[in-house]
Formats: sequence, C-alpha cells, structure tokens
Amino acid sequence: MIKVNGEEMEIGSLANLKELVESQGYNPQLVVCEVNLEIVSREKLQDRGLEEGDEIEIVTFMQGG
Repeated sequence: MIKVNGEEMEIGSLANLKELVESQGYNPQLVVCEVNLEIVSREKLQDRGLEEGDEIEIVTFMQGG
C-alpha cells in the first residue's frame, strides 16, 4: 500500500513513479513528484521504483488569469 496525494492505493502492477503518474492521468513532463519528502526529478521518474509505505505527492501546475 502506498499513499498518493493523501489517498491510499495498491501498487498493483505499477513498476515505477512514471507509470504511477501516467496511471493517474498526468503527463510526467508537467508535474513535480515528491516521494517521502524528497523531490524526484523528471529524468528519474522511470528509475524510481515504488515501495510499500511510500508517500507520494504529485503536484501539477495550474494556469490562471
């Protein structure tokens, strides 16, 4: 079990952070990810595996006017 933006979810077949971001409907190039209070660079999303107990925040940029 991991937490994504405060909600618990099963890892299932997700292998890495990039797959998680995409499964949540986000474009990996347009988000910032934090895992266990550490920012993960976009270039490393595919390298960062998911582990039980991870707490992940996916932050998107909003445009307004």
